[in-house]
Amino acid sequence: MRIVPYQRWEEVQQLRDRWNLLLGQSASDTFFLTWEWISSWWSAYAENKAPLVLAAWEKESLVGIAPLCIERVRRAGRSWKYLRFIGDGSHDSDYLDCFAQRGREQEFAGVVLDYLEEHRNSWDCLELHGPVGTSLFVQAFTSKWKSGGRTFAMEDVPCLTLKLPRSWDDYTQSLKPRFRSKVRSALSFFEGSLKLSPVECTTEEQLESWLPVFFELHGKRWQSKGKPGVFQGDAKRKFYLEMSRAALKAGALRLHRLEWGERAVAFQYGFSCGGRFLLLQEAYDPAFEHLRPGLALRAFRLREMIAHGDTEYDFLAGVAQHKLDWGAESKRVIRLATTSSGSAALVFLKAPAARRQMRENLRKLVPEPVVAFRRKLANSEQGRNRAPAGLSSAKSALAAVYASTPLRHVGKWTADHFQRGAHGLSIESRKSPLCQVFLYHRINNDGDPYLPSLPVEEFRRQMEFIARNFHVVTLDDIVAGRTANGKSKYSVAITFDDGYRDNFTSAFPILKEFGIPATVYLATGYVGTSRVPWYDEVCLAFKLSVRSRLELDRSDAPRGPIESQAQRLALLDRVLDWLRTLEDDDRRRAIPELLRGLGVPASLTLPNYMLSWDEIRQMKAHNIEFGAHTVNHPVLTRTSAAQMRDEISASRKTIEQKLKAEVRHFAYPFGRNEHYTSEARLWIEQCGFKTAVTTEFGFNAPGDDLFALKRFTPWGHNLADFILQLDWYRFAGVRPSPKRTEVKAAQPAAAEAH
Repeated sequence: MRIVPYQRWEEVQQLRDRWNLLLGQSASDTFFLTWEWISSWWSAYAENKAPLVLAAWEKESLVGIAPLCIERVRRAGRSWKYLRFIGDGSHDSDYLDCFAQRGREQEFAGVVLDYLEEHRNSWDCLELHGPVGTSLFVQAFTSKWKSGGRTFAMEDVPCLTLKLPRSWDDYTQSLKPRFRSKVRSALSFFEGSLKLSPVECTTEEQLESWLPVFFELHGKRWQSKGKPGVFQGDAKRKFYLEMSRAALKAGALRLHRLEWGERAVAFQYGFSCGGRFLLLQEAYDPAFEHLRPGLALRAFRLREMIAHGDTEYDFLAGVAQHKLDWGAESKRVIRLATTSSGSAALVFLKAPAARRQMRENLRKLVPEPVVAFRRKLANSEQGRNRAPAGLSSAKSALAAVYASTPLRHVGKWTADHFQRGAHGLSIESRKSPLCQVFLYHRINNDGDPYLPSLPVEEFRRQMEFIARNFHVVTLDDIVAGRTANGKSKYSVAITFDDGYRDNFTSAFPILKEFGIPATVYLATGYVGTSRVPWYDEVCLAFKLSVRSRLELDRSDAPRGPIESQAQRLALLDRVLDWLRTLEDDDRRRAIPELLRGLGVPASLTLPNYMLSWDEIRQMKAHNIEFGAHTVNHPVLTRTSAAQMRDEISASRKTIEQKLKAEVRHFAYPFGRNEHYTSEARLWIEQCGFKTAVTTEFGFNAPGDDLFALKRFTPWGHNLADFILQLDWYRFAGVRPSPKRTEVKAAQPAAAEAH
């Protein structure tokens, strides 16, 4: 057996036709050692490297290949020749190794080591990163180095893999109950509700169009975590494009994506090799993270693989909780290094080992809370560099001072007992009590600009502040005039519109904790169903669309570019305003046309988006009142008189039937003066309701119209702003809004104004 070194890539290419044939005959067979992978990697990353591929021949038979290369690196103030596997160093490859005919591994390893020893002046450090723990080459190398007294370092590299059972049911039963529920829920939504399944890339045309989207989604996911992602550089993208073409042609590429309409919401990228799937990369759209598209796609693929008879789903390098949740187990992979001289050993082996030991010793000395704090700080770099909401203005800086000093107590006492006089600069003693009705919609941490919400922790802070500082009343208390207590003439009431499920999962536990009563107004046509309210369906359509412009075949319809998020949100506000001006039947016809113009499915749903009746009953048993909000949330001024009456009456009737209780309170859809008529107000009173609430900004005093109670959504997501403005508006008062006949321009976050 003789060793032939191939030291120019043109020479290495002479092995092309024999490369994969030998690999397939070896015990090291993996896609990361195929000619497709190795040649593509070299094409992208060859700069400053020289091949040193050692091939063993026996007459005309190729016995083994050691796919090595030399790279110049600078350490300790000088240049060194670093010898390692082709494919190493770019954080792409796993399971790299030498490979040879089965049964001849030790013999091949021996001649490779002899060559390297004979030519040790041509390299300074040899690092073999990637062989599995059972590698016969690792065993042969370490055995010879030990017997020869050579210094070397060996460490484990953490990897995870999943052995696949015979059936999907067996597999899901092996998962922990909570995670199993997540998997089933994600599959149920995408497969059951949306009727979706993964699409596989099978042509080069698909590949050319898919990869840029894949790179973009992968980047978005990591940027949302404050990290750049791996596809920022041209070399990485070039490598993936060239390698993917080769893998597709070889039948090894397994690139799937989950599409919702025209939008890809998740990708999975890997290779199939002898019944094993190697998961190299995955991506999902962080804008849809709460729907778990990445989890759903993996579940789809695992189910398909198990049905196909595949035996292993390999997560490759890295240990993370999301991999362990799927039942992955540790797989031993080796990093092996040695040097050709004592000076190189000091630089590449001893110094790094000493630094690792020093860090370990320091870690033992530093208290765990300090370590945890530093880790949290490092993981939140992006958030750390962004100013907290509201602190960018002088007003919010003033609010922070006000809320954290004795000024707050002085201000609260003043607003409780005094009010600004009619002439502006005068101050009057407060004679009559005021009730402020707060309006909320969604309470969650999605951070979705298209379906805006109040973060859960901010809602908790507001409720805690209100419970500690103010008298909280119900709508029934307002009817009975019980809005003041002995300490204060100011009270608050808490309401929610529409009936979103997060009112149960996020807000309800906080309301119970602080003993706060509340009223939830239900749009009954959506409660207990998978339907999305029509205005939210429009918001979701804008979010889901991949179109760059909206054009509708209607002269009155808004149109314009929607390439950026800012453009989308601006046009979304205009479209919602426009839809509210249409007669209800016309609006129902316009929405399907709008969805087609945006290139999204004709019907959009979201899982567990609205309350169920069982959840409503649980809330009802704990001091939560439920009011009517119509059936389909129309603009009452855009319906016929008969439809208006039916929307109001049917909503009330449904709630009373479901809850076996009287419904006494109503909320006007959208709630501005221009959104309801005096006829609607009269009908509400005739139906037996005791109150009706609007979204007009202001306070409520004794003698005010109980069928036009004012409300407003709390300001911003900053408690200091909330406290200051709460006291200021109580003191300064709010002038009533004049009756309007035209539609008002959209408020910020118009999707909240339901």
